[in-house]
Amino acid sequence: MIMPGTHYDNDHSFIEDLPFDYRLVASLLIREYPLKSLMLYAKEQEHELFEPLLEIYPKSHAHLKQQTFWAVMVAKLTFFAKDCYITDREFEFLRSNLLENLRYLLDAHDLDEKSLIKTLRNAHYKSFDWLTRDRDESRRYALEIRKRRKNDRRYFRYRAYVNHHFVRLGNHELDEPFAKDIHTSGIVHFSKIVNQKLDFLTQQYQHQIKNALAEVHPSIYQLFKSFFAHYEDLREILNGVSLGRLSVVDSKKRLKKNLEAKRDFSILKMSQKTQSMLHDFKDKLNQITHHTLVLLENSTPHKLYQGPPLEKLKVDFDIKTYLEMQALNNRDLLGAFISLYFYSSLLERIYNNIASSEFIIMFPEYWADNYKNISSGGFAFYSEFQVFKNDILEIMLRVNISTNPDEPEYVDIQQKAKVVRIEEDESLGQYLIACQFLLAEEKNLKLINHSIQGFEVREAFECCHSVAE
Repeated sequence: MIMPGTHYDNDHSFIEDLPFDYRLVASLLIREYPLKSLMLYAKEQEHELFEPLLEIYPKSHAHLKQQTFWAVMVAKLTFFAKDCYITDREFEFLRSNLLENLRYLLDAHDLDEKSLIKTLRNAHYKSFDWLTRDRDESRRYALEIRKRRKNDRRYFRYRAYVNHHFVRLGNHELDEPFAKDIHTSGIVHFSKIVNQKLDFLTQQYQHQIKNALAEVHPSIYQLFKSFFAHYEDLREILNGVSLGRLSVVDSKKRLKKNLEAKRDFSILKMSQKTQSMLHDFKDKLNQITHHTLVLLENSTPHKLYQGPPLEKLKVDFDIKTYLEMQALNNRDLLGAFISLYFYSSLLERIYNNIASSEFIIMFPEYWADNYKNISSGGFAFYSEFQVFKNDILEIMLRVNISTNPDEPEYVDIQQKAKVVRIEEDESLGQYLIACQFLLAEEKNLKLINHSIQGFEVREAFECCHSVAE
């Protein structure tokens, strides 16, 4: 029984010698847990998966459980490519642990290393090969084609230092109507999750300004309400742009009207600080409004305008101070400004994704880092914006290939992928989008695999050394 999630290139020979029930436990352990967790479980010689087996094998359970942990460790350790992105010290950590578990399994504590390795040649060739092959020597085994129980996963999924960005290419299985005015990307920017966030911020803003101003400063309260109405109008227009369901002519008129609107903040002259803050938010509003107008004026029925991402303004740098002030002294008016900032920031992200999606490809510093896991077979990431099952995406990945975490070295990969699953994560307020890579080049698969393996080894190395200290 070949263990899942391991490329089939590692040494399962010791697992094959176990009774079926323990082989199944070994399969589940390797499938679900990274090296760090497996090493801790092996050290403690305990895991809940073994509990049902005590009644079945009462006399031999302790011994079989011990053999299973050692066999799992051999299978896991021989899974790592010797040329993955790790330091010499981390590699020696892998090698010494492999030798230690092999000694336990073969009851060969008295054998020197050379003699131990020699005994592996015939019955446990993959461990022999791992220990004797040069670190920079590539390895390719023929796949062992056997039925896999409760698993269709070939690659182990994990995390590493990866940033990402995606562009939707299309979906041949959906009956998608053509946009009447402009060609859109097909990404649902104003998804259920995004609208829930905007609605919540709207309610929070209205509640806060009412508490702060409605009774004591009714005229200023009306000013703040009318100012927010321009944000809501911008939301409505961006939503129409993102779906391709708008009248471009009418939308341009509305945007120009908002830009030309005279906003008199003189009523706030008694509070220069509040007046200055509101001017900063007006600049933010005008920036997004202006660039949305540019998008509409430069888009055609055949091509969506692609402009640069929006530059950061004064309020984007001041928000940190506002949050710190609010944490020390919770005030409704300052809270309203903070709610307004997060509302405008979400509109900004939507604009950037509509108008700058392809442009951002050139600026990895704008790429996201919120993802669940990655493997040589696919990628699962989080997004507020919704796509559809069977969509084809162009995914840009920036992968750290450095062996030194303090000195990153990045390589960018461009890879097509098919969306195979979408889940709404209410706790995060995002969608989990699981993708399968399509026609990936061998060099890209190797780069991804070596990066996540290096990260997995480093985590285990640091954990074991911190426990030892």
